[in-house]
Amino acid sequence: KHATDGDMNTRISLNYADDAWVQVDLGSVYVLDSIKTYFSQRPVGYKMMVSRDGINWKTVDEKNNLEGGSSGLDEVTFKEYTEARYVRYQQTAMWYSEASGAQYYSGNFYELEVYGSLVKYENVSNGKSVEISGPEGGFNDDGSFVYPQFDPKHVTDNDFNTRTSLEYKDDAWIKIDLEKEYYIDRIITS
Repeated sequence: KHATDGDMNTRISLNYADDAWVQVDLGSVYVLDSIKTYFSQRPVGYKMMVSRDGINWKTVDEKNNLEGGSSGLDEVTFKEYTEARYVRYQQTAMWYSEASGAQYYSGNFYELEVYGSLVKYENVSNGKSVEISGPEGGFNDDGSFVYPQFDPKHVTDNDFNTRTSLEYKDDAWIKIDLEKEYYIDRIITS
C-alpha cells in the first residue's frame, strides 16, 4: 500500500529477487500521460509495464546499468496514445552493497505516481450526418427513398427499431461525418 499512499515518509521495498514486482490497479482504464517513481534506492535495472486487462503487458520503459542504491525521480512520459488500467514496476537486477554486509538488495521507492485521464467511452456517431453509396430500392423521381424506412439517418439515430439497408452491390458503403477527430477504440454495428 505504501507504493501509492501519497506519503513520502513511507516506502516500499520488494523481496530479494531480480524479478520482484509491484502492480497498481487504477480501477478504470486511463489514457496515460506519465509515471513517476520516487526512489529511495534504485536497483541496477527495472522495467515499467502497462496493461488494459492485467494479462497482456506492454513494456513502456526499461532501465539498465543504473547506479544501484542511488536515489531520485525517474519519469516515463508518454508520447504515443497509451491506455492502461494496470501499471507494473518490475525489478530486473538487484543492487550490490559491500558497505551493508556485502549482499544484494532490491530497489525501493517512496511513491509510484501515475498521471492520466479517465477513458470515457461514448457513441461519437450518435446523431451525426450519414452518406451512403445508395439505398435499397433506390430513389423515386422526386428524390425520395423508394423505401423510406431504410433512410440513412437511421444509422446514427440510436434507435434499434429502425434500420438502414444499402443498395445491392458488393462495394456499397456508409460514411459518417463525426465532425471532428477522435481516437476510435471500437466500431459496433447492430
